[in-house]
Amino acid sequence: MRVSNILFSAIHLLVVFFIACVGLVLVILPFSPKLLFAVTMSLINSPEVYGKVGYGILGSSVVLFFGFYMLNRRRFIQYKMEGFSIDPKVAEKYVRDYWHGLFPGNDVEVLVRRPGQLEVIAQMPTVEEELLERIEKELGSIFSSKLGYNDSFILTVH
Repeated sequence: MRVSNILFSAIHLLVVFFIACVGLVLVILPFSPKLLFAVTMSLINSPEVYGKVGYGILGSSVVLFFGFYMLNRRRFIQYKMEGFSIDPKVAEKYVRDYWHGLFPGNDVEVLVRRPGQLEVIAQMPTVEEELLERIEKELGSIFSSKLGYNDSFILTVH
C-alpha cells in the first residue's frame, strides 16, 4: 500500500469520526436540558467564537477537498510529439481485469521497459502453448482498442 493511500485513509477516518461526533452531540442535545442550556448560553454570550469555529471548519474542508483531489487524481495516457508513452497504472488496470477474469487469485503486473515497450508479468497455474497464444491475441486487442498501443509486448509468466 502506498503512503498516500495510508494518509488518505487516516484523514478520511478522522473526518468521519468528527462528523459522527457532531451528529451524536446534535442528537443528544434535545434530550439533555443542561447541555442544551449550556450551548444556548455560550451562543448568546459569545457568538463570535462560533463564527471562528465555522470558518475554521469551512477552511479545513476546502484544504482537505483539494488535498484529496491531488492524492487521488487518476493518470491517463500521455501523448508526446515523437510518439506516446503509457502510464503503467492505466495499462495494469485493463490487464488486471482481464487476468482476474481468466485466473482469479493470480497476480499480474505491467511495466514499461522503455518508452512504448510494455511487459506483463503474471502468475499462471499452468503454462500451455495454446493458452499463451490466446492470451497474446486478447491482450494485444485490449492494448490496441483501449490504449491505442499496436506494438509488441513482453509476456512473462511464472
